[in-house]
Amino acid sequence: MLRIERIDPQSKAWQDFIVLCCEYFQRHWPTVYTNNSEAKIEELISSDLKQRFRQEDRGFFIMYLNDEPVAIANAWLSKDDDIILNVAEFYVRDEYHRHGLGKALWQNVISWGQSLGAVLVELETDGLKPANFFWKSLGLTVTHTAPRLRYSLTLVNK
Repeated sequence: MLRIERIDPQSKAWQDFIVLCCEYFQRHWPTVYTNNSEAKIEELISSDLKQRFRQEDRGFFIMYLNDEPVAIANAWLSKDDDIILNVAEFYVRDEYHRHGLGKALWQNVISWGQSLGAVLVELETDGLKPANFFWKSLGLTVTHTAPRLRYSLTLVNK
């Protein structure tokens, strides 16, 4: 059974979320937390995310498949002239790729952003990552290429 939850630091699922964040950083950003134990990395990530949560307009999402944590997303809203949904971390464990789980999580994040008035979604990624095919398959387009790829997608017309 598939379950997606929006969580906060007091949620029962918080530690599962932190473990998947740790996996994400160790896999995709291995130099960020060098020379730290896994427990220390989890502590640092948890502290950082708790601070971000206090800044409000933050959505932490975790996906479970048969009660196993398999994916996470971290998103926030920025408010200038328009409300923009920004996606920071988006991670699906490798063994669950290409089963529609990422798309289901994405739709949940988008629905949350739209419910709060977001009209545009943006995210950044490195250029040579397999995830770029995923972002393009969802209709996002590249708006900047250096130093990292920036994608965007209009959610609603003004």
